[in-house]
This record gives sequence, structure tokens and C-alpha cells, in this order.
Amino acid sequence: MHSRHSTRPSQWILQKLGCAESYTDPRTLYDIARRRGMDLVTITDHNTLAGSLEIAHLDNTFVSEEITAYFPEDHCKIHVLAWDLTEAHHADITRLRENIYDLVDYLTVSGIPHACAHAMYSLNERLTLDHMERLLLLFRVFELNGSRDDFQNGILRAIVQGLTPADMDAMADRQDMAPRMERAWTKHLMAGSDDHSSLNIARSHTSIEGVSGVGHGRVRDALRGVMEGRGTPHGSAATPVTMAHNLYAIAYQFYKQRFGLGRHVNRDTVLRFADRVLTGAPEPEGGLLTRLHGLIGYRRPRLSFSASTPRTVQDHLQTEAAEIIRRDPELRALLDGPAADITGERTEQAWMRFADQASEKVLRTFADTLLDNAMGADLFSVFNVVGSAGSLYAILAPYFVGYTLFTKDRAFARACRDHFLPHAAEAGPGAPGAPGQQRMQSDTRPRADTDQWHATGRLNVGHFTDTFYDVNGVARTLQMQLDIARRNDKRLQVITCAPDGVADPELAHRSDVFTFSPIGSFAMPEYPGLALYYPPVLKMLDHCYRQGFTHLHSATPGPVGLVALAAARILRLPIHATYHTAFPQYVMMLTEDAGLEEAMWRYMIWYYNQMDRVYVPSHATGDELAERGIARERIAFYPRGIDTETFTPARRNGFFTRYDGNTVTLPRTFPNSPDARAAGQGRATPRDAAQPVRFLYVGRLSREKNLHVLADAYRLVAARAPHLRLVLVGDGPARAELEETLRGLPVTFTGYLTGDDLANAYASSDIFVFPSGTDTFGNVVLEAQASGLPVVVTDKGGPQENLLPGRTGAIVPEGDATAMARAMLDMAADPARLDAMRADARAYAESRSFEAAFLQQWAMYRDHDRDRSAA
Repeated sequence: MHSRHSTRPSQWILQKLGCAESYTDPRTLYDIARRRGMDLVTITDHNTLAGSLEIAHLDNTFVSEEITAYFPEDHCKIHVLAWDLTEAHHADITRLRENIYDLVDYLTVSGIPHACAHAMYSLNERLTLDHMERLLLLFRVFELNGSRDDFQNGILRAIVQGLTPADMDAMADRQDMAPRMERAWTKHLMAGSDDHSSLNIARSHTSIEGVSGVGHGRVRDALRGVMEGRGTPHGSAATPVTMAHNLYAIAYQFYKQRFGLGRHVNRDTVLRFADRVLTGAPEPEGGLLTRLHGLIGYRRPRLSFSASTPRTVQDHLQTEAAEIIRRDPELRALLDGPAADITGERTEQAWMRFADQASEKVLRTFADTLLDNAMGADLFSVFNVVGSAGSLYAILAPYFVGYTLFTKDRAFARACRDHFLPHAAEAGPGAPGAPGQQRMQSDTRPRADTDQWHATGRLNVGHFTDTFYDVNGVARTLQMQLDIARRNDKRLQVITCAPDGVADPELAHRSDVFTFSPIGSFAMPEYPGLALYYPPVLKMLDHCYRQGFTHLHSATPGPVGLVALAAARILRLPIHATYHTAFPQYVMMLTEDAGLEEAMWRYMIWYYNQMDRVYVPSHATGDELAERGIARERIAFYPRGIDTETFTPARRNGFFTRYDGNTVTLPRTFPNSPDARAAGQGRATPRDAAQPVRFLYVGRLSREKNLHVLADAYRLVAARAPHLRLVLVGDGPARAELEETLRGLPVTFTGYLTGDDLANAYASSDIFVFPSGTDTFGNVVLEAQASGLPVVVTDKGGPQENLLPGRTGAIVPEGDATAMARAMLDMAADPARLDAMRADARAYAESRSFEAAFLQQWAMYRDHDRDRSAA
């Protein structure tokens, strides 16, 4: 434990504030530890006895310190715990600590009980596996540190308990040094809380069996028990949330001391709440008038903040904070309950709950304002809001620091596991010596999945998307990828953000889908039905950490994609992205504002240049991105496949007769049709010439899809051949306009179709027409060909790369309704050619296996890792 005599913080965030490392009074530490059942108490301040000397006159104490020592060959910093010291000992230690070998020899010869603290925590980024071997040769006792996580402590325990004489001999040979003790393979463990904030005093501790003696003799016998292996570690390890809570607490205690906030605590709800959850010894409640003042302030309604009210982040937080506490029963219970009932575990979760809610409320307001100003091209206000949002997220910096440091620690812990416990790493979760199998005795909290998947070294991909529940090709592709991943035992989880009314319950309850509720949304008036959802940043970050992802994948540059990027940076994970949607072109079509289109391009280039790799579905798309400024070495073409079992000519069944003559329900299959007889073969058969040719479009009915061009083309077709029909599958903001434009013509609007209905609609049509010039791939083009339909596409975007010109379809100039009409008529007018193209379309699609494409992309994660390692 540390007191106010530990003055030099190691965390940059505290250094920036000018904080000390701790503000806890030594007597307060003693009182809390005794109250929590500790028989013996010591304080281990950094390189000083001052804290433990302040309580040395009290019963059941002894004098100790935490020594900062160094390997002389490279100045790698190590912390050493030394107990039951005198001031003469301290003087010698101060002289010797620059050389850890000399220090350990002195402690051993002098009979001073000591241990290596948090052995796998790199204090100055110099710790290596060689240093770990030397520590094992130097120390008998190792600490399971209460401020480190269970993953790291579990590996340390497994290493020290699994050592053999042969292991120690091999290490001694490699390091060219003799062990500092006999039977060097016999190691012992102890636990300490390493508390700096007074919040977690005795959360981790050590019990010793068979302690005898009285007075200081009892202390000496207890410490002898630690050195002889009679000690048992107890308690719960820390998490990034624990570390963040400590950082907030130290900062609060610094400001409380500096500005005398203690006298105001009982006059302000938020300050009183902070004092309760950010100090181990909250201020007393004060007299009747003080409590009455606090009660009035607590019950007083607060004005809510609206986007139209210009306020600073600080004003907004102050306004919202009291409301959060007032409305949340758990936070209110902490505020009103007895101080003695407050524990570190309880307060760290409460503070995260509070910080999360406060940041979400403010973020929602600023996001609304930002997007409103951006859509109105008010760039001056945009910059102001962006600056404010940056200030807001500075408030969450302790959490970001916590997740970053714990991720770094886990990386070194995995390296130690692979080096010292190679067989446990290969065996995977559940094997003896695997992380998480050995724990401090009283820690019964459920273990996160992260331990299991970090233990095996398998790929574990978190795939972020904001369109998982939409009806489009990207969503359908991702849903199929999940099925294939499960069949092939690949660890893939989709992470998305959608309100309950949007999320498909069947999809949302899959174990490989995690849907977060949005904290807000922004509706786009130019695009009815489309909304941007604001994701909960801290919750998503915590989820990624707990899941132990090895890679993140972003399928969107939107708000969800920004969280993916932030999580990748904080957790030090590689992040890959797929370029699915040509947003700049969409913005231009929707707004007809070249300035907004250029701004969108600038943002897209910035976003995708942050990725380790950008997957594009077509070479044309890759060339466009490279020309716009995305580094070409980041761009990788990946093949896209199609589910040829779902989309097949065998489903041709007269599906559209249900729409003829206002008939709503007709039989789905016609057993005597030629296509039904071919069902078992999955091949395209000659169509019935007596049936009218149906042109099909599948997709969103919106302006960016160039549907006005299709409407003009079909009017030309109908003027020449009025028996030819058009079917539009989908819905969207352009539907009403299209219905008016095509009124009186044989056109069917089906609305959205999914599953069997969609597959039947494809197979029961004859020619697929896709006028879009903005699609990066055009999944529907492959689905149509798999269903036995030749296709007509434009010469812009990715769809043109997904057919065989002249054999499975035709390519026409984008925006040219006359050329499109000519291609449609040419196919429809030649039944023999149409039948041949149907057969070729199916054969071409069969060569594009969806499963093979997915597995090829999965392998690209590893390929990129190898390329990066080689570089």
C-alpha cells in the first residue's frame, strides 16, 4: 500500500495534472486495513520509510518500503518489496538499489524478508524474457499484485509453481548466473493490494498459517512464513476499470486538497457523490443545516440541456451529473447509504456507471449539434463542437489509459506464457497451467472470455458494422459469413448498434452477434428511414477488451466504425476495414452539394488511411481510392462469393403470380414445370416462351441507385414491347416518385423481400437490371446470376467486374437510358440467346463459392500479420 509519501506518479495523466502518486494519510491506511480484518499492517511507499514510520508506534505494524531497483546492464527498472526494515537498512538499500544483483545479495545476507513485486509489469518499457529468467534466479518470493489483472497473475503463478530443477539449470546456463538460493525451483507467492488511492486497501492480501509469538516476534514469524511458503494469497485482481477508478480518485483527492473542496462536500450532490466513491474515507455528513442544504440541492429539479442552449462541456456536465445521480437508484443508494458499506469493488462499478452515463448524455448533444451544423455547412460551428467533444473525451482518458496499459501487460504475459509454459499455451483453455486456472483464493468473479481466447492464440475477430439489420447486400453477406465462420470453427463476432425496434430478434439473439443500444440518433431528412446511431463508446471498448479480440474489422466509416478505430488504438489491435459504400457519391446525389461531397471524401481518406488494411470488392474501387489518396499498399482486393444453394434456378416457381390480378396468395411451387423437374440439379432450364419476360431490380429504392434511369429505360422498352414486365423488389424514399412515373405500365412493386421469398423472386424472373454507378460490389448482381439471370449493369462501380460480358450479361454507360433499353430488348427478343446466357450465368456463379471466398479473406488476417512482422 502507498501513502502520501509516494510522491512520483508513473502514469502520464497524473504527471500532466501535477499530482502526487497518493494522497492517503498513513493513519487512514492503517485504520481502513484494520477495519477490513488485517492483523498486521505495513506501508510500502516508493524508496522511503516515511509512511510506515508514521504508524510504527501503533500495534501490529512494521516498517517497509517498495524499492526501485535496476538491472545495471540496461537500466531495466524492477520493484522490490522489503519488509521489517530499520533506517540503517534503508540507507544501505538506497546506496545499492542501482544494481539489483547487489541489492538482492544484501537483502539475502542481511536476512531481510523481500519479494519481487508485479514481476511481469514493465515499468520503463525495457522488461524482456531474459529479465524474467534473471528474476527467477534472483528471487524466492513473487507478488500476485492487486493492481494487475488475473490473466497476468495467473500466468505468473503457473510459471513459478511449474518450475523444475532442469528449468533452473537451463536458465542459469543461458543467463550465466547462479541462483541466489538453494532449491531454486521452489518458489512462493504472496499478495498485496498495491493501493494508491485508499479505495482498494486489503482487497488483495496474504494470510500466513502457524504464526506464533507476541509483539514484534509475531511480525517476524509471519514474515518468516511468507519466505518459507506458509503464506496464501487472497483477494481479487484488478481490471482496467479498477485502474481508471484509481486514477480518477487520485486526481480528485489532489484537487480536494489543493482547493479545499472538503468544506463544500455536503453542500453539493455531485461533490458528495464523488467524495463517496473516490475516497476510502469520505467526509462526515456534517450538522443538521449542512444536511438540509444538501437535501434541498439533491431534490431540486435541474434544467435539462438542449442543443439550442450554448454551453461549455463543463456547464453541461455539471447540469447533467446531478440528474444522473438523482435518477439512478444504484448511484442514489451509494450517496444515501452508510459510508461503512462502501467497498472498492462497488464504487469502481458505480463510478464507471456514472462516467459512462455522463459522457453519453453530453456526447449525444454534441453529436446532434455537430451533424446539424455539418449538414448546414456551418463549418465554424463544426470546429467549435469538435473541440468541445475533444474536451469531453479527455474526461474519459483514465479509462483509455487503463485499457491501454492492461492490454500491453497482457501482451508481455502471453510472451512469458509461450516461453515458460509452451505446452500449456498449445493445450488451450482448461489445460493445467493455462491462464485463469490458478487464482487468488477468494476471487470467485466470473472469468471473461478473453482468458480463453488469449490462451489459444487463435484468430478472434470483432467485426463492427452499422447495417447488420438492414435489408441490403452488405448485411446479407455478413449474416452468411457468421454461418460459415461457425461451420468452420472460426471465432467471429459482429458488433453493431441499433435500437430494439430495428434489431431483428432472431439475429440479435445469436451468440455471435452483440448489439448495443444507441445513446442517440440523427435522422437525415434527405434520406427518410435512414438514421445514424450514436454508439456507447465506453461500453463497446470494455466489451472488446473482455472478448479478447486479436483483430478488429470495420465495415463502416460511420460512428460505429469510429468506435472500432478508437478501440483498436487503445487496445493496440490491428484493424482492417472493408470499403462497402461510396458515401461521397451518395452525398452528392442526395444533396447536390459538391462541397459536402468533397468534405466526405476528405473524411473517408482520413479514416481508411488509419486502417492496417483496406479490402475492396473490385479493382475499379481500389483504383479510385488510391487515386483519391488512400495509400495503395494498404489496399487489398478480396474475392466475394455467393451462396449458390440459396440462390438457384431450382426456385423458379411462378412466384410473381401472387401479384397478378391483385391475388395475394397462390401456391409457391408448380410440380409439373420444367424448372421444378430440374430442382435436384440446380441448373437453369429453358424458360417457357409463353410466359412474359420479367426484368428484375433488387435493392433500395432511392436516388443514388439511378432508378430514374431504369424508369426511363423501361418506358422505352414498354413502348416497343408492352408485354415485357418490370419488377422492383425493395423499398425506400424514391418509391412514390417511381410509382407515379411508371403508372399505367406493367410494373410490380413488391416491397422488401427476404429469405425464401427473395430467392424465389430472383429465380422466377428472367433478366436482372442494375442501373447503379455507385455500388462498390453489387452483391445482388451475383445473386441474380446464381439464380440463372443474365444481368445488365453500368460501366461505373464494382458490378461490372462480376459478370462475363456478352455471356452472362451486358455493360452499358452509366446514366444512358437508351443504351440500357437496347440491352434489355436485345436479351428479351432472342429466346435462344437468353437461355444460353441463363445457363452461363449459373455456371459463372458456381465458380464464386461464398465459403471459399470467406476462408480466403480469413487467411488474409494472418498474411497481413506475417507481412508486418517481416517488415
